[in-house]
Amino acid sequence: MSHKRIDISTSPPSLLLQPILLDSADPSPIWQKQLHRRQPFPDNYVHESFLAVIEEASTSPPPPLLLPLIISSLVISLPLSSTFLFIAVFVDLLRGALAPSLVIYGSLLGGFVGYLLFSLLTGPVKDRKPLRPTIITLLLLHCLSPILRTLTEATTSDSIWPLAGVLLLLGLVLGDYGSKPETAKGLAHSLSLTSTLSASVVLASRLPTNTHVFALVLFAVVLFALAPSLLKHLRAYTPPLAFLLFAITFASLHRSSSVAAVIFASTTFGVCVLAPFAMVWNWTEKSVIKGNWDVAAPVVRSGVR
Repeated sequence: MSHKRIDISTSPPSLLLQPILLDSADPSPIWQKQLHRRQPFPDNYVHESFLAVIEEASTSPPPPLLLPLIISSLVISLPLSSTFLFIAVFVDLLRGALAPSLVIYGSLLGGFVGYLLFSLLTGPVKDRKPLRPTIITLLLLHCLSPILRTLTEATTSDSIWPLAGVLLLLGLVLGDYGSKPETAKGLAHSLSLTSTLSASVVLASRLPTNTHVFALVLFAVVLFALAPSLLKHLRAYTPPLAFLLFAITFASLHRSSSVAAVIFASTTFGVCVLAPFAMVWNWTEKSVIKGNWDVAAPVVRSGVR
């Protein structure tokens, strides 16, 4: 039987669609990896050697170590503990179990100590005058306390609690968990700080007196605005700081509600232990697919639209 040669460059499309006659003396045709040729195989036919190169080249990267992953995840536990600590302080102020003067003095002392540590870590800065803006900020917060206390007076508590929870959760999601201090300048960081401070203002409006409002907002400024900048410079001491802040938060929550303390401990355990363990366990399913194909290099022509 004679074979019919088809010239692809000059043949019409109707002729190209005609099947190629095979030699009847060849009962077992050989499959070829050529897309432009018609072969006596079904359209969904996959030869056993089609993925052989990929399967032979597929290798699993080495799994990460569990302990370094747990230590790295402690960075996430710091803002998580700060958020739950803020909730614990608010509940104690609302119930009258904590004096607002104690919160004010503690916030001022913590801010002063934090400023000294920040100055030692970053070095002396010329023309640094923190006293005047600090005093102005404190006076401004104290003057705005009566306004903040009546800010949500016409809103029911059933709407305040979900709103505050969503704002705090948004602050955690958009928080800056980078290792460099200069990374905390993006839009996500600004939105995170705005969300947490807005939550503090919303919750402060539920407190009974102006002193309570001033204490809670001042504590939020120190905890959410000033402390993260210091913790970025103390990144080498993240494990002991994370355990210390976890212990303080757990003890503060346990005073008000053992259920809240268990929820906080379970959340921290899930983020810092279960999540890294799941990542290591699922690493066996990860593979890098390689093959003996050429990478297509895009050609960009200037002036072509």
